Amino acid sequence: MSITKRARKSGTRWVARVSHRGQQEVCRTFERKSDAQAWEREQINAFATNPRASEFEEKGKTLLRDFCDLWFQKHCLVRNTLSTARSSGDAIRNHIAPQLGGLRLADLDSQRIEDWQTSLLVDKRLSPKTVNNCLGYLKKILTDACRWRYLQTNPAQYAMRLKCRDSEPRFWTQDEAIRFLDRLSVDYPKFFPVFSLALYTGMRKGEIRGLAWDCVDFATGTILVKRIYCREQQGVLERTKGGGSRRIPMNRPLREMLIGLQQQTDSSGPVFSPRFPWNRTHEILRSVCNGAGIKVIKFHDLRHSFASNLVMKDRPLYEVQKLLGHADFRMTQKYAHLSPSHLRGATDCLDFEPDRQVDTDGKIVVFGEPKRASK
Repeated sequence: MSITKRARKSGTRWVARVSHRGQQEVCRTFERKSDAQAWEREQINAFATNPRASEFEEKGKTLLRDFCDLWFQKHCLVRNTLSTARSSGDAIRNHIAPQLGGLRLADLDSQRIEDWQTSLLVDKRLSPKTVNNCLGYLKKILTDACRWRYLQTNPAQYAMRLKCRDSEPRFWTQDEAIRFLDRLSVDYPKFFPVFSLALYTGMRKGEIRGLAWDCVDFATGTILVKRIYCREQQGVLERTKGGGSRRIPMNRPLREMLIGLQQQTDSSGPVFSPRFPWNRTHEILRSVCNGAGIKVIKFHDLRHSFASNLVMKDRPLYEVQKLLGHADFRMTQKYAHLSPSHLRGATDCLDFEPDRQVDTDGKIVVFGEPKRASK
């Protein structure tokens, strides 16, 4: 609580500020000091008579690390997937608890949170994107602290995210993909269907691993993506990463490859055997890239290659979004600049050329030029 004097050209003003633990600071400006003092007393009395004031005061003494443990057990493990829970737990254990865990919830404020961001960036040398991810976890934790009546306001709501450079997606051109598949079919034919599915459908590795023959419809020529393999649970889940399902059309090479593969496996079970060596995909990808003389990328970059080549063939971004299963269109927009028609003709409507006309002597007369002021 404080009352400060502020001098202005229009006259002297008095600024009253009132703040309580776990509550956002409020302030008002008055022309007279007595009015500012009266308003300050009203705010203090209103907080003291609030039936929940003692509840917030008591819960606000909880240490952040203790609340993080409670939040992880009651929220993360119940409402999130195991992979998301693992990421949240790593952020809490490695970056949030060591520096902020010893503070009480009521003692957290925007300045301390921004100092923590700076420490992660400078002292621990984390990337801006990793720092922003940690801030996102902290915001979610403190939002639930408000929802569970530990705090009245979220002290992290005004913390600013760091600026990050948008990284270009790594992908193969059509020629590089052809060279890769040609070399793969000779060196590792067993892995040819896996990489073909990734390049022709843009499916994630977990979605390919969870694909079963009941989702491959040769009559309509589509693949229904509705399952994903979860590494944490060591099994296939009846949902995708985005929570929904999507259908991807099969082109001729993919259709012929899957028909041949179905004849070699049980048509009622998974497309790939449970004993398939999935842990070798990175090793084989690197080996074939070096042998074919193309740049080495990650398995997930095959998904980027699928999307990038579609956009370079001038397919609409809306189609690419549906094929990839992106819930947010902003995730698909990173491929927009690859389209041949992207921004084409965007500046054709501009014309700053002055009007010109040729006189009888063949000289160009320019109209619209500013006239010189007469002396």
